[in-house]
Amino acid sequence: MSENKYPFLKAVSRPITDIADHFNFFILAGGFSALCLLALSFLFSQTFLCTLAQYSQQEMCSQNIVSYFFYFILKIFFLSVFLKTWYDHIYLKKQINITYFKTGFLSFLKITLCFILYLLICCLPILSLYLLIDRVPNPNWLIELCYFTFVSLGFIVPFILIRFYADLACLIEGESFMPFKELYKATCYKTSKIVLSFLLVLAFCFLLFLTINGGLRSHIFEPVWFYNIFAEFLFEVAILLILTIVVGFIRMQKEIFK
Repeated sequence: MSENKYPFLKAVSRPITDIADHFNFFILAGGFSALCLLALSFLFSQTFLCTLAQYSQQEMCSQNIVSYFFYFILKIFFLSVFLKTWYDHIYLKKQINITYFKTGFLSFLKITLCFILYLLICCLPILSLYLLIDRVPNPNWLIELCYFTFVSLGFIVPFILIRFYADLACLIEGESFMPFKELYKATCYKTSKIVLSFLLVLAFCFLLFLTINGGLRSHIFEPVWFYNIFAEFLFEVAILLILTIVVGFIRMQKEIFK
């Protein structure tokens, strides 16, 4: 496959068509997962309503940093369970039943840790931008150049990672990583197309997120408690949909290069 051209259109469209082709399972698994996430949000008082300025200071919204930390970790875990379940059923054709969940806790935990690490890596550009803006320039040009070079690496690392997304699919499936030399050779001269295809997928996800988030914020209705439930559920479904598309892109990279 490494000698063939990169299937650009397939890499962009396949993650979305996979959802359309298995829409019933997405509605079933995604709907149940969204309900679990909704319950988690209400339990920790971190619902969609709390993101609105006019409601954020009310008693129904928690301002506790420690509580938010545990909420974030548990939310990542529930998202990881859904994504792993989706991946195993759609791509690996595994049967999803009670036994699957009983024996899969360690794999869910591993995916959760990888998910957190992946998010941290993806946040490096934000950290780099903050470090470059919020600082006092050093009068020593050599120190300034070294600082700028080192901090700027944060902008590059996430894009380098995209080239090796096939290994992320191997990680999700519990397989050994592809040999670095083999994957490097397979993706050689295709980096720009891989990055561009992923950026187009992200652009679609970003547009979807803005549409749903903007629609929910601009159409608040009474009673507020019902709006809060409806908005939180729809918001969680949107997050699940976006992450499913990203996971589909990761799977495509493995199919292309392995």
